[in-house]
Amino acid sequence: MAASKRGRKETQARAMQAGSSCSEAVSEYQPTTSSDVILDTVAIPNEVELVQRAAEVLGSQQVAAWMQSNVPSLGGETPYRLMQTPEGRCQVERVLLMIEHGVY
Repeated sequence: MAASKRGRKETQARAMQAGSSCSEAVSEYQPTTSSDVILDTVAIPNEVELVQRAAEVLGSQQVAAWMQSNVPSLGGETPYRLMQTPEGRCQVERVLLMIEHGVY
């Protein structure tokens, strides 16, 4: 795992445990090297990675329905709509983590 990706994940995990928002978790991360600055653009999962992650957590049979459902913990928005922005992808990833760990 690249240093920037690992740093971002650790920062997000700490912020989520503390009850912070995704934007705080994303903005808290500071790249430490010039290569981290370049790799920083891939630290937040892209849409394809997030759909793959959803399939791992929910099962491939449930992903399509979940992506188009209004999810209360996403403010009634659909994961599909939120995945259009880095902030939204962070929110969707957080909910998937909650589901995976039985917190949802």
